[in-house]
Amino acid sequence: VSVTSSDAIEDLDCGYIITRTWIGEDACGNTTSDSQTITVIDTTDPEIVTSPMNVTIECDQAQPTDVPTFSDNCDMDLDVVPASSTQNVTDCGYDVVQTWTATDDCGNNVVATRTITVVDTTDPVLSGVPANDTVECDAIPAPAVVTAEDNCSDAPVVFSETEVPADCGSTITRTWTATDVCGNTTSESQVLTVVDTTDPVI
Repeated sequence: VSVTSSDAIEDLDCGYIITRTWIGEDACGNTTSDSQTITVIDTTDPEIVTSPMNVTIECDQAQPTDVPTFSDNCDMDLDVVPASSTQNVTDCGYDVVQTWTATDDCGNNVVATRTITVVDTTDPVLSGVPANDTVECDAIPAPAVVTAEDNCSDAPVVFSETEVPADCGSTITRTWTATDVCGNTTSESQVLTVVDTTDPVI
């Protein structure tokens, strides 16, 4: 008896059916056949191969652009949909939650997630603070106009001044302090030594 086999394939929405038929034939041309039906399906979710790590960055830094990679047992061209949302917003930072959903042809899916925590830990920078100086008692300059720059928010400048008398003059300490909304602070001072080296006038 000689035996031959053949396969017939019927496509489904997700998978296919193989109808495998064997035919046996003897020397007189008598035949018989039998079949097996193999239904091929995909119920396995894709897998995450690499996933971006959670990170913490300063508010003036660019957000990372790396993305996850996926694999699947059947579908070599997965549909990957990225999305992001902003959460936990405060005056001093926020979280960016990134998700990537990978879906195969049969609707099986997996989600990769990464959280980017945005913070402000950088002190403001003052500009225009004058250097220490020695001045005559009748030529004390007006306080300088000092400004501040911050990487994330406004940083108002607060001015203060103290004077300590001496035997012949005084010491004036002028301080400028800038504080941003996250409480990061920087201060710089100018010390004026006030003297009297001028003779009286008759």
